[in-house]
Amino acid sequence: MTLLSLPSELILHITTFLDRESDINALVQTARPLYNLLNHDLYKHNVRYRDSSGLAWAARHGCTSTVRMMLTEGARHDACGDEEWQPMCMAVIHGHVDVVRLFLQEGEIAQINHGDDDWGSEWVNFSNPAFDDHLDATKAGWDPLMLAVEHGQVSVARVLLEHGAKINETEILHASEKGVSEMMELFLEFNPELLDDDIEQFSGPLGYAAYHGRTEMVSYLLSIGMDADMSNSWGATPLAWAAHSGDLESARLLLGNGAYPDPALPSGLTLWPLRYAAERNHPEIAKLILDHINLESKLVADEKERAYLLVAAAACGWEDIVRRVLATGLHPDASGNGRNRDRNLGSGHSGTPLSWAIERGHAGVVEILLRHGANPDPSVDPNGSIQRLIVLAVTTGHEKIVELLLDWGVSPNPTQERESSLLVHAMQSPSILALLLERGADAGFKDYQTGKKPISFAIRGGNAQAVRTLVTQGSKIEASDDWLPWEIISDAVEGGLAMLELVSQYGILPDPRSRENHCIMKHALSGGQDQVVQYFLGHGFNYDEESLWGSVLDDA
Repeated sequence: MTLLSLPSELILHITTFLDRESDINALVQTARPLYNLLNHDLYKHNVRYRDSSGLAWAARHGCTSTVRMMLTEGARHDACGDEEWQPMCMAVIHGHVDVVRLFLQEGEIAQINHGDDDWGSEWVNFSNPAFDDHLDATKAGWDPLMLAVEHGQVSVARVLLEHGAKINETEILHASEKGVSEMMELFLEFNPELLDDDIEQFSGPLGYAAYHGRTEMVSYLLSIGMDADMSNSWGATPLAWAAHSGDLESARLLLGNGAYPDPALPSGLTLWPLRYAAERNHPEIAKLILDHINLESKLVADEKERAYLLVAAAACGWEDIVRRVLATGLHPDASGNGRNRDRNLGSGHSGTPLSWAIERGHAGVVEILLRHGANPDPSVDPNGSIQRLIVLAVTTGHEKIVELLLDWGVSPNPTQERESSLLVHAMQSPSILALLLERGADAGFKDYQTGKKPISFAIRGGNAQAVRTLVTQGSKIEASDDWLPWEIISDAVEGGLAMLELVSQYGILPDPRSRENHCIMKHALSGGQDQVVQYFLGHGFNYDEESLWGSVLDDA
């Protein structure tokens, strides 16, 4: 008697003894009659004993019939299984329109989608087939429509909108950020008044697209009539965001569609897009904006407006404009409104025209500003949030500018407390290091934090050329009360094997009798400095086999 000749009731009873889903699946695939008889039991088993995990898998892979069967057998709609999102959201993400439509026909929609416990997976049943996907559906605002926007699933978004999903500000901005013009077309189809909506953030979708460098979206939004000068409450326009992000093509499009190159802020200032582009180091955009501005009118504007022009010209290296602005009588250190200084430069930048010219390496502009009375060494924040201008010149590697500042009387040595030696900043530039030493930089200056001299920093940094330059200028590699032998070895280990070999030429060798040297070797071992460890072993270092470190060495 074959298995298929058994009564159906007996076969069904046999399956109750199969605990593993894989075993039931194998039996189901044995023959079509068994498939027809037992297939629903396979889904039922998954629902009862596997927490409906098959639903998420089917949703991800677009298996509409499997999703329908799972739902028929009572699968939990919010069962994430091993997936990050709930089943319907998996279908949204992967663009499975029929699966999404099937979920919607069930009259339910996931509002809280993320499978992580922090987001608390939740399924909301709406009595009305039309649903409201609120912005606060999750802490992050990720509702199904938002997921469709994120993954560019236009067809899925259409189905969601047909079932009542509402387009909110977040989805509009996100669509502009992703740069999918078809999605924006769809939104306009369902909400023709979208262009008239006042979206404060980032000057609306046009500004947001410009900020994210989505040139095609900028072009599309302009083509359907969106205002090129749409601004938020503090006056930011799409051109300003293009200048901020460095999107040259979007800037061209905006100006070509009538955007003002110098839109007025509530304060009356108009040159802030130009300054934005200059400070963010987008000189091509700055030049493009400048070419659309009536320069003569700005040269007779008020002091702040001229200061903005001077800062932009200094940052971009426009020597002729710097001269013309200074010829109006503006002080060379004028910077206008300091709060518009580029925040991304971090510490070390004062925001003056001279600091911008130094940071960008425009030696010609630096010389012009100095000749017109710019302060080459202004007092700085004692807490170190703003550094001396010569530090900025040294760290950016502009030797000609360092020389100019020294020529104008700037000291090559620290001038206040809590200031490091310029020599430490110049370690990666041998020519600047040599220049500073020639001009009187003190090679024996001790760092206010570590008490170490520049030669120590050079060794720790593994900079052999800097070490040789310092030694040539009088620095010594020798033990002293403030630089003990083991401290020299420690510095050399930080610099690597080459530094250990270098200091050995001056008689500094690791002493196996020194407890400190043993600690240094252990540190090198833990840091994976194999060559350094071998160097120590070659100089008489060893460990007992009972020692932990010795065991590690033996194993190696």
